[in-house]
Amino acid sequence: MKILIITFAISIYSLTAMAVNPSSAKVKIYKVSASPNTNCSDAVTIQSVSSPDYVEMTSVNISGALADGTYPCIIFEIGDNIKFTPESTTGSCAGGTEYTINVCRSGTYRLADGTTGTCTTSEERVGVFISTLSTNTGGGSGNAFYPPTSGSATDGIKLDGALVKSGAKTTTFVLNLDGKIDGTGGSCDMQPPLFQFR
Repeated sequence: MKILIITFAISIYSLTAMAVNPSSAKVKIYKVSASPNTNCSDAVTIQSVSSPDYVEMTSVNISGALADGTYPCIIFEIGDNIKFTPESTTGSCAGGTEYTINVCRSGTYRLADGTTGTCTTSEERVGVFISTLSTNTGGGSGNAFYPPTSGSATDGIKLDGALVKSGAKTTTFVLNLDGKIDGTGGSCDMQPPLFQFR
């Protein structure tokens, strides 16, 4: 099999009214898998790390062997405590201050191998299912920690276009965090990014 290298880019466009962008977003990535199916089944591991450190999303490089083909679902197994820094102050968010949010505080989650668990306020390793089948583009409309199905397309997170692998390849996975910082509530929050390959 030829090697696939995935680099990450954070895409931030002009601010809209009341929208704030992050200057930093960090996550622990345990495992990255790709599935040839929109429901994320039969996933193949690209890279796995047993004890990851926090990494800046703009400086992550994933590499591993992957057969040629089309992969409409990418699964990230991450620590569910995400760190982010708003670039400016809005509502409950102070610009330049790093915040940590637990993105899986209640409900259940799944991993790529089908293992399930219960979300708590402690840090868990959870699966994030990013698929072309999902219609979910923001928090609250479905369970990002479960793969989408034809009967529940609000689960997972929407992927704008499948990964197409042909030979040795380097591709960029773009995380659009434009206006995803939300300080309108009593705490500072970051909504899920939009995802696409470039």
